[in-house]
Amino acid sequence: MLFTEGSAENNELTCLGDNIKRGVQEQLVHGVSGAQKAYLAARILEQIKRPALFLTSHLQQAETVAEDLATFLPGRSVLTFPPAEVLPYEYYAESPELTAERLAVLSALVHKEDVLVVAPIAALSRRLPPPKVFRERGFLLRPGNQVERDDVLARLMELGYERGERVEGRSQFAVRGDIIDIFPLPAPRPIRLELFDTTVDSLREFEPESQRSTARLGEAWIGPASETCLTPREQVAALERLTESASAYQKILKERGLSGQAERVRLRVEALVERALEGLPEARERLLPFAYKEGTTFVDYLPRDTLLFLDEPLQLVEEGR
Repeated sequence: MLFTEGSAENNELTCLGDNIKRGVQEQLVHGVSGAQKAYLAARILEQIKRPALFLTSHLQQAETVAEDLATFLPGRSVLTFPPAEVLPYEYYAESPELTAERLAVLSALVHKEDVLVVAPIAALSRRLPPPKVFRERGFLLRPGNQVERDDVLARLMELGYERGERVEGRSQFAVRGDIIDIFPLPAPRPIRLELFDTTVDSLREFEPESQRSTARLGEAWIGPASETCLTPREQVAALERLTESASAYQKILKERGLSGQAERVRLRVEALVERALEGLPEARERLLPFAYKEGTTFVDYLPRDTLLFLDEPLQLVEEGR
């Protein structure tokens, strides 16, 4: 379909929406560029009240489209899902800001929030825990709830949070008696949990610079500090399966007279185990296939009725190779 500006515009948009309602699986639209693409998607989403994913070739395009969609759909939550950083293993570092963006999207999806996601094609390839596991990994705090202080601290450590003297950055927590400060990912500000014996007495946001409490909260969801977070039990089991699989593969290689290749496999596995025990996100990601049978990616987090908008499909195919 050729999209044109002017009097025919509404008819073309109505036709696109009607086709979707009738169950048409694919439609190709020509003649749109720049902000017109976001405008077209916005007008369709006004007709079709469904979740949506808008795919682009690169992150910069995704950020631009997200800004345009937020302008055209002011009442809709528009989130960008960036790709995970890919760096050499020995220099691997996970950006707290990037992690927070990705976790914000995953959290919104597992909690069935009405969000429109914009992502570059590269963001879809990373292995993730199954959605049910991700959702159940976190825990909800509300004033009046009964909790054990030590249980909260243990859960925070299990979720990958780092304990310090005071909370100054994301994925940190600090303890002063019955007061626990936490900077959950992907919350915009840290929270202060005050306990009275085993009762949640209050929840407040606070400013990390001044450490002063601000707004009261009715509830706070404490999610994983990393999208590849494994419990100690899961990590032990995954490492056991990894070493068993590697040993079997090495045996096959040796039987075929490939002892040198078998030795390289052994060294690579030992290095991976060492990085996993150090808690490096890249290593935990490589353990996911051994921790869960499901080969889960971002697509598995999307609702079944998600509308998919592909920006320049041929470019997406090239970038996705």
